[in-house]
Amino acid sequence: MIDLIEQLEKLGCSLGKELAQDLILQSLTDTFSPFIVNFNMNKMDCDLHEMLNLLIDYENQVASSEKVKVSGSVNLVGNYSKGKGKGKKKPKKNSYAPKGVLNKPKGKEKKVDQKDAECFFCKKKGHWKRNCPEYLATLKDKKQGSKDQ
Repeated sequence: MIDLIEQLEKLGCSLGKELAQDLILQSLTDTFSPFIVNFNMNKMDCDLHEMLNLLIDYENQVASSEKVKVSGSVNLVGNYSKGKGKGKKKPKKNSYAPKGVLNKPKGKEKKVDQKDAECFFCKKKGHWKRNCPEYLATLKDKKQGSKDQ
């Protein structure tokens, strides 16, 4: 498609960057619809060859995720046929928690001692940023400043 657009430009019929991009996006299959939405929402500013590289990267990501889905379904069938039933899910890491703290299933929650914790805001030990008096004071000041305006 890019070759055809470049041939038209050589013949003196320039389509323009946006029209050329729209033509390419319209020619894609439905599997590229998330890419098209992302491209239009972010209003990406790139030439046709950069767009081609983005499309190739997206296609590779989709292909690799489909391989994972296929292998995952084989594993489920394999586990189910052995009579083990559904496997237990591992808890996910909470990206907002301090290091070493995981999201644990309810009922097994363990309180974390804050004595050794270091505040990311004031660098003092004994509390976290969310409980830091200095940080909370700055938030309060910002909130009052925005109300005054």
